[in-house]
Amino acid sequence: MAVNRLVHRVAARAAVPTFLLQGTSAGAPDDAEVLRLDPRVVLVDTPRHASVLLVAGVLPRPLQRPAALVHDALPHPRATVWWGGDTGPFEPGLAEAVPVPAGGDVVKAIVDVHRRLLLADLPSDAPTLTSTRRREWRGVGPYGHGGSGMTGGEPYGRPLADRADDLRDGLKLDVLPVTVGPFFPAFPPGLTLQVSLQGDLVQDVDVLPNPYLDHDVQRRRGVADPFDRAEIEAVRVADLELARVRHHLRRLAVSLRVLGLGALSVKALRLAARDCRRIVAEAPRLLATVERAGTARAVAAVGALPADAAAGLGLLARASGVAEDARSDDPDYQGLGLTVICQQHGHARARWMQRLAEIRQSLAIADRAGDRLRGPGAPLERPAPAAAEVLPLLPRLLVGAEWGDAVAVVASLDLDLRRDVAVPVAQGVG
Repeated sequence: MAVNRLVHRVAARAAVPTFLLQGTSAGAPDDAEVLRLDPRVVLVDTPRHASVLLVAGVLPRPLQRPAALVHDALPHPRATVWWGGDTGPFEPGLAEAVPVPAGGDVVKAIVDVHRRLLLADLPSDAPTLTSTRRREWRGVGPYGHGGSGMTGGEPYGRPLADRADDLRDGLKLDVLPVTVGPFFPAFPPGLTLQVSLQGDLVQDVDVLPNPYLDHDVQRRRGVADPFDRAEIEAVRVADLELARVRHHLRRLAVSLRVLGLGALSVKALRLAARDCRRIVAEAPRLLATVERAGTARAVAAVGALPADAAAGLGLLARASGVAEDARSDDPDYQGLGLTVICQQHGHARARWMQRLAEIRQSLAIADRAGDRLRGPGAPLERPAPAAAEVLPLLPRLLVGAEWGDAVAVVASLDLDLRRDVAVPVAQGVG
């Protein structure tokens, strides 16, 4: 007993393995990914490796049952921390969740909950979903598996996998239907794909609706974001371009994490959180390090988006060879040396190269712009398109790709399903 308690005390000092469920919020919980920068917390890729479940913000109704399933997948001892929001994160209850205000120190709360769990000062969460309901097929048949025969027979048989032609060579192989999401860490929060796989080859993809559209708690857009401010008032061009750099650095961090380059991913995420002077000084060195790591070769040349489908999608369009950029027609950008940079092939690797090029371009424009202001009125080139424009493209981009490459394609598309539910900006919104 004494040895166990000593082990628990030592474990309580380690970084807390935490699984993140990202909801929406008007404050800090809306961006819980920044917790990756705190050494006291480790955001793990599976709930099976977590001790603490972090619910950041409010989850829309379609995500509450999947969230409950994730909760019940955590091993004991486990606890839940709910950061921000104004209603319970789950339908019926989960009364054990430890609440933390949106402006509170969530990392301190996670560490404290973890320590109390390991020292048995806090009881482990009970299951949210019942597992006692009897399935009607249990006990039927000679082996209690639902009927007769290898797969259960009648009336409760489970058929074997269907077969279909392999897209590569026409051989008939088993097709495995899999639902991925809505909390798959390599995907944007809320994205759910129903995928048919033959081995690791994606045969078919069905994209489920955006769950955040069914939500009575919307993200607040306000004066803190330069692109939101630019719709209603004059904003420094340099501020807009450095905000664009921050956005691209964060997307770069996601792609680096998908590639398995966790240390570089953290560097990109940390730089995105720095002040403007540090970004200007350190971003070129970071980009050079990323390129020396051979990352461009690691991103597969798959998921090509044709130019006709990419028009109007900003960076995605330019990576497909479409020379469009709203800044080129903006009078407040004239004389700053802006040229429309394009790639040619429109695949995941081209989007990777385009992002690196646009980071460098925005740094150069910010340096030349000085204190020049951009007035409201002209079309605004935001750093990413709306999710509603990109989601319908996923099947054509993913079918035929190997699963690892398909994940990289999704990471290259700059998807944020929560972006589409933000309320319109208004003067004085904080």
